[in-house]
Amino acid sequence: MPQGTDSTADAARTAWRRMRELIASPDIVGAEHRFMNEVGLTAGPVRALRALLTGGPQPMRVLADELGCDKSYVTGLVKPLLAKELVTLEPDASDGRVKVVTLTEAGANVAARAQRVHETPPEAISSMAPEALQELARLLGEASG
Repeated sequence: MPQGTDSTADAARTAWRRMRELIASPDIVGAEHRFMNEVGLTAGPVRALRALLTGGPQPMRVLADELGCDKSYVTGLVKPLLAKELVTLEPDASDGRVKVVTLTEAGANVAARAQRVHETPPEAISSMAPEALQELARLLGEASG
């Protein structure tokens, strides 16, 4: 085993644990839960709204692929959005068997709010010095390829 492998693995586990702790911090989780309670949706439909906000109108199967779930599951995510009139579900113009999910104006507003909540960093990140944030962004960029 190459020298340093154990310490590198330990450092990687520590860094990953600390990142997960930040992601699951009470301010982040609390903000997401408050938002979901306010709009009366669970995490899955909110994720679908955010995907539609960034990806535009999508056939159900494309939305399922984007969310990493099967088509039957995405149907369950879209139903509460339809009930709240946040999306429409219409046949595709070129293939009527395909259903396209589209944000309504109200859905786009809720999705934009959801995206802002999702993008708001925890206080532990927000309070870092600008130089430290730049270095963190650089290091994470290297890690993501």
